[in-house]
Parts: sequence; C-alpha cells; structure tokens
Amino acid sequence: MEAPKPAKAQRETAKQETKSTLERALEDKSAVTVDDLAEGLSDLKLTPDNRSQFSEVIAKSLFLNKLTLKDGVKILEEKLPSEAPETVIGVLQFLKTKKGDSAVLDMVAHSKLNILEVIAKDLPRDALEKLLTDSSLLCLMPASDLDKYVSKALTEV
Repeated sequence: MEAPKPAKAQRETAKQETKSTLERALEDKSAVTVDDLAEGLSDLKLTPDNRSQFSEVIAKSLFLNKLTLKDGVKILEEKLPSEAPETVIGVLQFLKTKKGDSAVLDMVAHSKLNILEVIAKDLPRDALEKLLTDSSLLCLMPASDLDKYVSKALTEV
C-alpha cells in the first residue's frame, strides 16, 4: 500500500492538474498544439512578465509544426483581440532572432496572411515604418515601400 502524500505535495499535485497545457508550457517553455492554445487562452492572463515567454512558446510551436502561423493568429484575434498585434510582433521577433529574416518571410508567405493588417491595422505609412523599424521587423515592409525607405535613409546620411 502506498503511503499517503503530505498535504503540501497533494496541493501541488492538485494545482498542476488544474493548470492548462498552455500554462504548463509557459512554465517549461515547451511547444503547444492549436487545441492547447485555443483551450488555454481563456484562462491566460498576459502580463509584461510572461508575454515574452508566451511569444517563445508560440514560436517554438511554429518551429515544430505543432501550430501554423495562420491558426495561431486566428485564435489570438478571436480570444485576445487587444493583445493579438503585440503578441504576433513578439512571436515574429523571436522567430527572427532564432532563424533570421528569411525564415520570418517564408513563414508569413506560407501562411497567406496579410501580416501587416494583423500587426498594424489602419496605421498610416509613417507609423507603420516606425513600428517595423522599432520592432526590428523592417523585413516585413512591402518591397516598394522598402525601396523608398532605403533611398530616404541614404539621402539623409
């Protein structure tokens, strides 16, 4: 017969069992599936402290093909509409840091999302340019606008 667990151990076990897969993934920075993300977002409280961990978990899930960018963005826009743009920017920044510009561009192209509509809805061109520059995501700037940006930057030097 197994000895009873001490009360503290029982409380810890109960706490772990009530946590969603998403919450546990945030703690150990592991990947999640689309279902884990959809189910866990309703209980998740994003804070400045866990936002980067959340972006990392989503990015890892994308790396491991457990989640697509399109599905992730769709769920974020449905469950956390006010947080979606900032979260998507965080995910793209993490992807860029780990894999580079080309991986970000490939993933965005493969998703067939208008990613600028997601992260910068209704922003004027100047504000979009500033957002992408400040976020180190200038690689997302449409090519025609990027040519103008580079030309302008070169004339200012």
